[in-house]
Amino acid sequence: MTRYLTPPKIVLVALVHLLVEAKVPNQSSIPVLMFVAGLVLNLDRPDARAPNALVLLDEFQRHTITHLSVIPGRTVWDLLLQRIWDINSFDALDRFCTEAVALLAPSPADVRRDAARGIAPPTGTMPINRASPVGTFIRRVHLEFTRLQFNDAVALWNVFLAYRDPSMQLWSRRNPAATPTSFDVNLEQAGVSREQPLAQVVYGPPESAPAESAPPESTPADTVPPPGLHPHPPARPTILQPGLVSTADVETLLEFQVEAMQKRGTRVTKIMAGTLEDMIQANPALPSLAHYAGFLDAWRAGDYPSAFDRLHRYFDYTMHQRDRTFYQYALLNLAILHADLGSLREAVAAMQEAIATARDHKDHGCLHFCLNWLHHFAKAHPRKLQGVGGPGRWGLDRDGLAALRAKVRDTAMWTLSTTALLAEARTSMARGESVPKAIELLVKASHLHMHRRVANAVGPLMVLQSTLWGRLGMEHLSWSACAHFLHCYADEAPPEDVVRCVGRQAYMLAERGRYADALRQLDEVPAESRRTLKIQHLTAVYTGLIQLKRALHRNHLGIAERLLVHVRLPLPAEPDLVFEVDLLHIDFLMRRGRRNQAMAMLETSAARLRDDNADLYQRVRLLTLRAEVFHRCHRAPKGFAAVARAARQAWRARLLPALWRAMTVHARILVTLKEFEAAVTILESILPSILETEDVATIALAYMSLADAHMGLSGLEARASPRRNEHMTLALRCLDCAIDAHVRLEDIRGHTEAVAKKSTIMHLMGEQQLANDWAATFIELNRKSEQSRQEAEGALVSLEDEAEELDEYEQEAGMPLLEEMDWEGDEGDGDEGDGDEVPEPAEDVDREEDVRKKEEGPEEAGGVDTALGKDVVPDVQAGVHAGARADASAAAADAAAAAAAAAAAAAAADADAAAVPAAVDVEIKVEDA
Repeated sequence: MTRYLTPPKIVLVALVHLLVEAKVPNQSSIPVLMFVAGLVLNLDRPDARAPNALVLLDEFQRHTITHLSVIPGRTVWDLLLQRIWDINSFDALDRFCTEAVALLAPSPADVRRDAARGIAPPTGTMPINRASPVGTFIRRVHLEFTRLQFNDAVALWNVFLAYRDPSMQLWSRRNPAATPTSFDVNLEQAGVSREQPLAQVVYGPPESAPAESAPPESTPADTVPPPGLHPHPPARPTILQPGLVSTADVETLLEFQVEAMQKRGTRVTKIMAGTLEDMIQANPALPSLAHYAGFLDAWRAGDYPSAFDRLHRYFDYTMHQRDRTFYQYALLNLAILHADLGSLREAVAAMQEAIATARDHKDHGCLHFCLNWLHHFAKAHPRKLQGVGGPGRWGLDRDGLAALRAKVRDTAMWTLSTTALLAEARTSMARGESVPKAIELLVKASHLHMHRRVANAVGPLMVLQSTLWGRLGMEHLSWSACAHFLHCYADEAPPEDVVRCVGRQAYMLAERGRYADALRQLDEVPAESRRTLKIQHLTAVYTGLIQLKRALHRNHLGIAERLLVHVRLPLPAEPDLVFEVDLLHIDFLMRRGRRNQAMAMLETSAARLRDDNADLYQRVRLLTLRAEVFHRCHRAPKGFAAVARAARQAWRARLLPALWRAMTVHARILVTLKEFEAAVTILESILPSILETEDVATIALAYMSLADAHMGLSGLEARASPRRNEHMTLALRCLDCAIDAHVRLEDIRGHTEAVAKKSTIMHLMGEQQLANDWAATFIELNRKSEQSRQEAEGALVSLEDEAEELDEYEQEAGMPLLEEMDWEGDEGDGDEGDGDEVPEPAEDVDREEDVRKKEEGPEEAGGVDTALGKDVVPDVQAGVHAGARADASAAAADAAAAAAAAAAAAAAADADAAAVPAAVDVEIKVEDA
């Protein structure tokens, strides 16, 4: 393999000859010259996104055969074919390459020397400027041929013959006098045939046509090649044929692949990987860059042992040659590889050494990148920096970040400047600071992206904008930001940014109850992107979260428990995803009735977020969830204090969705405390804003709480008063809206609870027929709940298949299974809520609840214990009891029937297996009443 000169470059020089000699007319000169410039400059063309390692004669023919030459009846392709076949000996090739410098314009010194000697300048040609790209190419061709050893030049001549051979039949048709030895004029003039020993010694034995390639007897005369020529088309040259690709071409191709993998975060395609492997094996003189490309591919694939081996091989020459110029980049890649593997302590140690080495070499670009990476690492894993002095020691606080941004701006490192602006905006949002300040930073980052053409910045920018609009309660703008990115920038953005944006949109669809659309959107991630291990894990986690949310809403707790195993990956995931998994895990424990474990996990998560100084939005959501848990455990005063703090922090940081959720829980606690008027005032004031967020779960909770508040107000009114009926009618309307929200969310438990409350209200209003109809609806809901349980089993097939494929892939790569690996990055991040130890705030609520039930004793309501009914519909019963005290004799039968219906509904919602018998009992007791 030559260093630079190849047969396609010789043909390109021949085409330049035609341009200089004015053999191409003016109307065809521009297209031909554009083709020449594209090959010389290795420009990307529409039909080839990668550099051209091999240009066949077919491509020269396609770009020149449509253009006429100055010779009548001849195209540019005909003249080019004649020119390359005029190189009919090794001596002719030597003269062709040596005299190529005659195509260049003479230098000023040559012009003065020729003028002194009386030599007139040449006419009839258009010489090429020496400093132009084509002139530089011609000069390098001449230089490289001059530097070739004799055996390398002979090898180039033989490769040129093989490259030109496919055009032999076409050339012989235009030259009837051609003979089998016309490729070498020396053999032709000496009368040596192709089969004689001399020709075989020089060019090897002649090719023989295979039997199946023999032309049929009926071949037309004008298509039969002359006697002695090949009767079959020669084999087409390939990129793996020795000599057709130079070392420079392979290095250019490797540089393109490395740049593509670094820019887009993808892997080399399987076809290209095989081609590169064959090319590298054919040329042992391609050391370092090939190892670096192998390191990137193994890293993206998750083959960490091979990645470490390739990385050490790539940077070994710096130590052998005692040249530490690139040593900091080796440490930088090593730190990123350790972090991606999960060895966070080793990552911090390698990054510290990289920072120190970059400072010694005064490599500001590497230093700024290391500090920026360490800032993001400190936000994701703050505990890992505590042992090395914390973030302040490394300048990772706010002042250090501003100083970093000023330095990268002074050195015109616009990519790092944009990243620093986005990091500062993210920090401002996480601390709950000024929203206008965050918007200003995002606008500055967008300005740099547009005016400085910063690559790979639009993905994080648009995702951060979507997050900002979502925290301000503008869901339509949040959705539009993601849609804008996917529509306009997805083709050029890294697949990781695309998957994050798609996952965000899918989770927004899941919050609206559109689970099928969310899963369909995740399935549309290209299969080529899934070949990267990190992207495959992200897609699997997003898919598992959506399926887990749907399983919990359908009350399929067994399936939800299996899904929790899938989404809790051992690899260090995104902090936002880990937090969402923790919230769903707490919800699962509450639905299972494991209140001690739920409270323990909630307290552990809150302590971890507090110690890590995590995002304020996450802490507010966790504080609101704590209030909900206290409310469900009949600890309303504690829940009131927690939700008041959550609402105050959310309002101060303008976290509007979290504020509306906290105020809804606040109103629900007020209903439990029998402050019905205050609850109605709060809910009616925030309900329009809640509807704008399109959070179906919060909408359903708000309508259910509003219905309970209206029922509480109706219990305070006289039995026959219009205000009582008005409040009940408003409660029915709110329950209808809540039922619609529960249907969209597929929340079986909330749906049955709303139906039970509606049946209770119908009994209180004297509508017995409607009450029986809703009891029948209750029976049907429980039947469908059992049927949907089987459908949910099939919904897990895709996730389990994906996990099996991942395990098979890791086994093929020589990696242990994820479940069998000991990950250091999981310290303190595991499922800590399943232990038996309960923190001090989490009191033994189960034991105290049992004591409270025994003290109150069961109430007679058709033979059913109404304590369960109080757990499901406590606020409706509060209104019913208030109305019963006003007119006890008239409402005794209705209250008993209502309590029976509510108790049976609660029992059915808590125990799926006993749903249908309980519902039948409700219908019988209602008819008896």
